[in-house]
Amino acid sequence: MIHGLRRGLEHSAAAILALLLSGCAVGGGRYFSVARERGADSVVIHLVPAPHVRINARLAPVLELPDGRVLRFSGTALTADSSYFTAPPVLAVRGSPRGMIRASVCPEGDSVCRVVEMVSGER
Repeated sequence: MIHGLRRGLEHSAAAILALLLSGCAVGGGRYFSVARERGADSVVIHLVPAPHVRINARLAPVLELPDGRVLRFSGTALTADSSYFTAPPVLAVRGSPRGMIRASVCPEGDSVCRVVEMVSGER
């Protein structure tokens, strides 16, 4: 009986941990969209925040490529305290911009920012 109880607690703990972790990274489409401009030798990606959402500049968005490289978005239009982008952050990528975009977003009215992710691929 004790073995069964212990096993049940282990499964419950694993389920709770999975639920907590799933809340840490949610789909980006609700918080930002991706706009692309094709240049001569690169693709410029813009992260456009949804209305009433700010993109955290202190933890700059990234594009994680399939080979493990991490490319950071940047921008010069920031709030006075340099906490948020006031214009969409951009990233120029040579070749195909496939990978995972991760960004810290701060919905208006929320007291904390959240990490969101979105798969980026050539359309």
